[in-house]
Amino acid sequence: MKRATTKTSLLCALVLLASCASAPPPLTTAQSFNALAADPNFSPYAMRAVASKAFESGDLELMSSALWRLCQRSVAVGGNTIDCEDYLDVALIQNNASDQAQANMALYFLTRDTAYHDKAKALLPDDKPYYQQLLSARLEDCLNVTEASEPLALQCYVSGKHFSHEAALKKALTLFEQYGAQHNVADTYYLLARIAADKGQTAQAEMLAARASLLLSQLGEAQKARQVRQWRQDVLHAQ
Repeated sequence: MKRATTKTSLLCALVLLASCASAPPPLTTAQSFNALAADPNFSPYAMRAVASKAFESGDLELMSSALWRLCQRSVAVGGNTIDCEDYLDVALIQNNASDQAQANMALYFLTRDTAYHDKAKALLPDDKPYYQQLLSARLEDCLNVTEASEPLALQCYVSGKHFSHEAALKKALTLFEQYGAQHNVADTYYLLARIAADKGQTAQAEMLAARASLLLSQLGEAQKARQVRQWRQDVLHAQ
């Protein structure tokens, strides 16, 4: 009986050792980021945990990547500014002009504070080749990527606005509506209205502008709603 018990104990110990040997090692912080970044519906809590771990280990490059993902999500869904502000802090510490420009532009979209917009443009003016290349790459991504995500919504919006690209803005509009980013929806309606006006499509432009102004009004943005209505009065009624 004692020998049988000993034999059983040895077998159990061997099984436990085999289990330990086959257990995969825990993911590194970088691996965790890559796994989250590959998921369009990543958990912001998990991504913030990655950013915190990267900060603790002094890996500002990885922290920046995680914060940019979070910042893009905030812009796409009309969230708060904390992730973009953290992203800007890291960009300033690293003296990275392109990241600073992205952070300032994202904060402009979130706050509508033109000081952020002016800062972004000063960092990467329109005639700087890198800026054009950066936006061109985003436009290409917007038009070619089929899997919906919040970062893609931002890419389509930014590149569509810069190049007055109707297809990119329509894609951004669809994505913003999907993610409930109502302020971005209103902005995109207005941009599409301007494109329609430039094409001489007055009725379409009026409808899009009306959608923009009504939504802005419902969102409590009375001044911006008046500005859109004034544009409609000045530009479209004169055509």
